Amino acid sequence: MKRFWKIRIPALFVLIGLCFALVLSVALDSDPPGQKAPPGPFSVVLYGDRADRWVPLNQGLRQACDELGWIGPAVVLAPPTGPEEQIRLLQREITGGAQGLIVAATDSEAVRAFLAEQATPRIPVVTVETGAGTDWPAIRADDERMGEELAVQMAAAGVTEATLLQTHLYRDSVRLRYDAFARRAQALGISLTQWRFSMPDTDLAQAIADSLLGQPARNLVAFSTEALECSIDALQGTPLPPALYGIGYSDQIIASLDQGLIDGLCCQNEYKIGYLALMQLAGAMGVSPPTDPTWVEFRYINRANMYDPDIQRLIFPIIQ
Repeated sequence: MKRFWKIRIPALFVLIGLCFALVLSVALDSDPPGQKAPPGPFSVVLYGDRADRWVPLNQGLRQACDELGWIGPAVVLAPPTGPEEQIRLLQREITGGAQGLIVAATDSEAVRAFLAEQATPRIPVVTVETGAGTDWPAIRADDERMGEELAVQMAAAGVTEATLLQTHLYRDSVRLRYDAFARRAQALGISLTQWRFSMPDTDLAQAIADSLLGQPARNLVAFSTEALECSIDALQGTPLPPALYGIGYSDQIIASLDQGLIDGLCCQNEYKIGYLALMQLAGAMGVSPPTDPTWVEFRYINRANMYDPDIQRLIFPIIQ
């Protein structure tokens, strides 16, 4: 049955998005009474060009700061144009005296090589959402299990064929999700087609749309927030849009799930990623007892369960 894909963002999601943006803006511009500077300045360097992408993680960071009595950190975003700009920003933070780093690597190997040369062993580093080699802890969900769970849920829904978007595989989190999904899906009898894309995110939506026109797909699977958002955009002009599945989080993704534009989604607890990352860094800086990295939880979400209370706390962390 043909589905209609014109997005009309519900007032609820618009309100929630505005609240998130306000919370992030206020948190970045002011410090609660009684907070103090940490024993050494630390920096948070993430990837992307939109602060709203990282609102849950920022809320987790600031909750940890509140518990430690620290002033919240400035969060730096590196444009998604390749690793060079993020490496430049990391160098700037190190040169400026950062005594600790929390990093979401835009390119796992490039950032690993830089940190191995410039930061180790004098600066504690904690990575979030994706790793940068094995020298530093990575606070995130189990990416292989997320990929496997997505395949299991799709098979349970009757999916027998899927088209996979090969993009952003330079992040080890995305690579792990992709490979684990492919292994599990094939074992479950799902026939796979792979579309490879290497263009910037600004061109990805159009490239996906063009591919759909030339080679229609029944089920499309994306393994990063950016690829999932670009897929949503691409499907707007597609006459017979495929079912869409993926792994990721953003306001657009959650709104699209609610509208039925996304059929199934694996989402990790990014609020807890931010909280645990700062506690991990505090331990490495000698401020609190050291802790071992642990996986954060994730859930498979669809329209049938997205308003369950436990999932509401996961996708709308302001509720936590």
